[in-house]
This record gives sequence, structure tokens and C-alpha cells, in this order.
Amino acid sequence: MYYILLDNISSIQKGFMITSRPSMPAPEKNYNTYDIPGRDGTLYEDLGTIDDIEIEVECNYIASEHLWNEKWREIKKWLFERHKLLQFSDDHSCCYRIKTIALSANERTIKIDGSFSITFVLEGYTYFINGLEKQPYEYVKYNPYESTKPLYYITGNGTCILTVNGTECTCAVSDNLIIDTYLQLSYKEDGTNQNTSVNCNYEDLKLLQGDNEISITSGFDLEIVPNWRCY
Repeated sequence: MYYILLDNISSIQKGFMITSRPSMPAPEKNYNTYDIPGRDGTLYEDLGTIDDIEIEVECNYIASEHLWNEKWREIKKWLFERHKLLQFSDDHSCCYRIKTIALSANERTIKIDGSFSITFVLEGYTYFINGLEKQPYEYVKYNPYESTKPLYYITGNGTCILTVNGTECTCAVSDNLIIDTYLQLSYKEDGTNQNTSVNCNYEDLKLLQGDNEISITSGFDLEIVPNWRCY
């Protein structure tokens, strides 16, 4: 049985079915283009970013005539909650980061049947589920995928230096510190803002494709959520 999951909750649990497997688009890379007088063709500069993708999922449900509208309200309520991750039942090892969710009109061809579609606007990258968990930093030095924006979890007290591929990041740590290069924010585990405690350029802390050099000042512990991703 085919279904979707939003933040690990399935469409089956919410009482509706996916009627067909959707088409899976490929993202488009972004380029600057330049036309140079006297030169044939156009020059393309790879900006290192990709566009969002859009996936449409066809759905239906069955409810008694008197509960048909109530069920539709329940489905809408769940879908319009703030969800972060979308998964498909035939690809449990991967997920997509959700940007927006839109619903079509609900067609009622018979009294007990409802048919509608969900349109997801998603970040263009596909993320690996095992890359969304904290891991000892020694385990993520090799990145077999595309360059990625990790979260660094530092534990300790005092000033330390996190070094990633030659870039030194000076951090003032009080018990714990999270450097979130995906959101370009720093904060404690309780959510307290710590942006002023970190002195570095978040873009320089990416994990590059292939081997990465990572180190932390002695006396501090470091774990990383690598956010492994591919096209």
C-alpha cells in the first residue's frame, strides 16, 4: 500500500489514500549567463544552488455521507500544520524538506468518496534520513554526497576553536552550543540565541564532497548532524 509521511506520520493514519505514485522531478541548477561580444555562444557561471521542486500527489478517502465534510476538515487541519519533512513509502531512506503545502478542491463524485490533490513545494535536494541524526564528528569526515550544511553540537565550557577544512571558528561555549549552518544561526539546546558567541562565516563550515578535515579544541566534545543530501 502506497502512502506518504509528514514528520513520520502517515497518510494512512490520517484516513486517506494515495491513488497513484507521483512523478518525481529533477531540480534545475542556477546559473548566471554572460554574452561576450566577439565570442560564440553564451558563458554559464554555476552558482552552486538549485531551484525548488514541486510534487503533486493525488489522494482520496471514503467516509459516511454524514461524516464526509468532517473528515475533509480533519485532513485539511493535519496537512496545514507546520510540517518539516516529506517521505514516500517506497523510499524510506530519504526525505524532502517542505516549503509549502497547497490543496486542490475536494471532488465528491459519490456521497461517500472524496478526491483531492496535494501540491508540495520542496527544497530541491533529497536528504538521507541517517544524515539527520547526531554522529561523532570522526564519522562524518568523508562526505560521499553533495556539499552540505551541517549542525555542529559542541559541549563544554569556555572558548574553543572549531576548525573545518582550514577555517577556524572561535566559539564561547557555556555547557552547550549548536552552530546551525543550514539556518545560519547559533543557539543553545534550549533555543537561547547564541549568535554573538560564534565568530565565523557559516558558509565556510560546509561539509564538502569527499574528505573533510574537522577538529575541536581539546576538552570539548563535538557531534555533527551532517544533513547528507543529493540531487
